[in-house]
Amino acid sequence: IGKLLGFEESDWPKLKYWSETTIALGGGPRYFNDAGMIAAMDFAQAAADLFELKKTCPADDILTHYTTAEIDGCPFDAETAIADSLLLLDGGAETTRTVIARTILNLIENPAELAKLRAGADMTVAVEEFIRYVTPIHNMCRVAADDAVVNGITIPKGNQVVLMYSSANRDERNCW
Repeated sequence: IGKLLGFEESDWPKLKYWSETTIALGGGPRYFNDAGMIAAMDFAQAAADLFELKKTCPADDILTHYTTAEIDGCPFDAETAIADSLLLLDGGAETTRTVIARTILNLIENPAELAKLRAGADMTVAVEEFIRYVTPIHNMCRVAADDAVVNGITIPKGNQVVLMYSSANRDERNCW
């Protein structure tokens, strides 16, 4: 992902650290911590510097594309490029590692499924199913926009709620 963004290979260890440190910030204010905030600021500075460099030294990478991209006639600014870059870094790195690791573990635990792949099962279908089944993202925090009742429980407007992706297609109480 660092290469896609346009960072030099020598920066990849820092990108890994920034990603691993900032990913928790997506869980909401209760997960904010000094290390995460410092990592986010350090990444933002590095991405801003690279964004400016790509304006004069373009390459075949995402940050170079951002220097000339427009949405509805408005050019991308550095702030948007930085935010999108961190989203790509965190989202892409974490989900990719998780899907690969959990897929391997699942295939070890389910040799019949591994045998199907070895026998020539459609790899595209298998990959899509593993992404769904192993659930690379466990949850996403949101704030209730309105009062809601879920399974008899009232969730007041403004309360933080957590969507647990791992329960999708597994909780019989919520089958429609």
